[in-house]
Amino acid sequence: WKFFTDQKQMDIIEEYMDVQTSPRYKSMNFKLLYHGKDAAEDGKNGVLRVINRGHIMIDFYLMIFMRYVFLSKEFTLLSEIRSDLDLWLWRDFKEEPTVQTFWTENHMIAYLSTALLLIEKNDYYTNLLLLGYQDRLMKCLDAWFDTRIECGFTEYYSPVYMPYTLEGLLNIIDFSEHKSFVDKASILATRILDWMAVGFPEDASTHVAQPRGYVRFIEEPDKRNICDAVRVLMGDPPINKNSRLLCNLLTSDFFLQYLLQHIPEIRTEAVLKTFHVPFDKFLTVLNRHELPLEDHVMFLWGNGMFFNTHNTLSTAQIGRAHV
Repeated sequence: WKFFTDQKQMDIIEEYMDVQTSPRYKSMNFKLLYHGKDAAEDGKNGVLRVINRGHIMIDFYLMIFMRYVFLSKEFTLLSEIRSDLDLWLWRDFKEEPTVQTFWTENHMIAYLSTALLLIEKNDYYTNLLLLGYQDRLMKCLDAWFDTRIECGFTEYYSPVYMPYTLEGLLNIIDFSEHKSFVDKASILATRILDWMAVGFPEDASTHVAQPRGYVRFIEEPDKRNICDAVRVLMGDPPINKNSRLLCNLLTSDFFLQYLLQHIPEIRTEAVLKTFHVPFDKFLTVLNRHELPLEDHVMFLWGNGMFFNTHNTLSTAQIGRAHV
């Protein structure tokens, strides 16, 4: 494939990463892998400061930090994360009435993937709140995977949120010790990469259906986070110099294997399975996992409640039945 054989292409990638300086954390994992720890030092320190300040989108920062830790094998860095961080999805409605923001597909796997890796490395990081939720965490991960595999994604075709979902999946695939979750994450990551490889026009712009998108991004459809990753998938050079996703994809063994196995004979019929299954089917899959009521409602919300009136009414009925 062109990426591995054309030195000019590699030079373009190197130049692309070298100018990734604002914010530095976006490219730190690529720099770590290809240029060493010193090149990634600013990015690592910056993202750790953001995490320990408790940024509202801490889950996105944690994913990129976890990739750094596992690539560098500096697991002692985990001890530098505040031990009292709320690294999970359950929050008090009275204290944080916008908690549902974090029940969406991308946020759920961002939190779940990080929590799984932290629990697996609890010799280096101990968070009593997180350890107390361990059984609940495993059930939620299983439910998240099964509902996506059997029912499809809720944020498919979203150039904004699908990259974050892919990052969470890749962290599990590349670093987790849980074989069942790795296998399920591999199925879903392959579906997303298939969509990226065949679902975009030649200029890699996001002129596609955009659920979970924003009006301001429609004005520059070829400059999204996902666009340069798509260009590299197609064997073309990146041009925007702003793709966090691409910087992390190029550090993933799973992604590089995907390129070798799929790109030379790219499939024309990708598994583009969106969330258009009947609600009853989704509910049947979810019910198999016997989640606590709070988690049941969280999944209903995150799997389309805010898109689908029927889901909203069903969620309300379930809630009233348990009052």
